[in-house]
Amino acid sequence: MKHRLARSVIGALLLALPVQAAVGSFARAQVQQADSELERLIDRLMVEHHTRESLQAWRSALAGAGSHYADYGFDARTTARLQKCWRLAVESSFDLPRLLDDIRRTLRLELNRFDVEVLLALRESDVGKKISKRELELVVDVRNREILVAMAAEAKRLEADREREVLVEAIMELHGSEQALRVALRTISVAVQLGSEASKPAGVPRYSADEIERRVEAEGAATWAGLKSTVRAQDAYVYRDLNLSELEIVREFLSTPFGKRTTRAGLMAFERSMHAQALRTGARFAELWQMQEL
Repeated sequence: MKHRLARSVIGALLLALPVQAAVGSFARAQVQQADSELERLIDRLMVEHHTRESLQAWRSALAGAGSHYADYGFDARTTARLQKCWRLAVESSFDLPRLLDDIRRTLRLELNRFDVEVLLALRESDVGKKISKRELELVVDVRNREILVAMAAEAKRLEADREREVLVEAIMELHGSEQALRVALRTISVAVQLGSEASKPAGVPRYSADEIERRVEAEGAATWAGLKSTVRAQDAYVYRDLNLSELEIVREFLSTPFGKRTTRAGLMAFERSMHAQALRTGARFAELWQMQEL
């Protein structure tokens, strides 16, 4: 009964999507006049999707990326200085309120009130709550040994259940899970290499930010290729509490034009904010590197 009810609720929402287009310009004008309400709804959506916690987790990953300077071939003294400079650069440049504002701004441009209300309804459904619980566990405590063991077990579970595996992998592709992780890692790599360029002696040619981004994208091909198994284990964990019927509901929703459009909007919002933060951290590193007391 619960599964039929969940499916009927999602089905009703999906059937309602064409109404948005039928409402026309009058509805769009109403949405524009309700900016404050839209902002409130977007704030709720960001809370439901653990946006703050996700950015804080990314900050920890960004701070830890200074360890990569040990692989650059510098002497011990220079490596220690680079790592200290990186740590200070992240601490002094990471601006959580600004990142949240950047994401909020992009979502306001890409989504309207109807979009956000549908997304909130889905998130607050029984299926959405199950997903949200596991997502928060991953974001807050991804290095917890019990969670890592559970992720591996869920990945094995997929191997033994072909029907479940097909559904989870379809959701993974539609939801852009691999793309999201790739964006996070790419922006960290760009920031680290911007810092490395700043350490070059005067007169030595340096790569620009655009050139570094192109290099990271090209050189990261092998790294990106290995992401799928990690993302697969993470998504297997996130959807571990869903049965086949509920997984089908999620896949069905993400397959709709509405699901695809709103997913792109979320990915775009994170990518833009993370990219801006990577450039700020790299620029701050360059400033700190010139300070002799480091």
